[in-house]
Amino acid sequence: MFLQTWRGKLAQFEGDDAVVLSVADIIAYIDELFPQSLAEEWDNVGLQVGSASSPCRTVMTCLTVTEAAAEHAAEAGVDLIISHHPL
Repeated sequence: MFLQTWRGKLAQFEGDDAVVLSVADIIAYIDELFPQSLAEEWDNVGLQVGSASSPCRTVMTCLTVTEAAAEHAAEAGVDLIISHHPL
């Protein structure tokens, strides 16, 4: 369901009139599905590093941002890492 919804959301940005999403655009969409207000007080949620206004063309997902995951993201030119465990 999430992937289908995400693809539908991105469809508006495909084709000749393509627009590059910002990190803030992606965070806002994820927050629609999983509101940060539902997180525990002690849980670090939201953008941990970087700027929300940065353009985002590539996204990597992982369970935990390990050193190996961060190195892979850097080598691959990933703009945003979405992880289950916060930094």
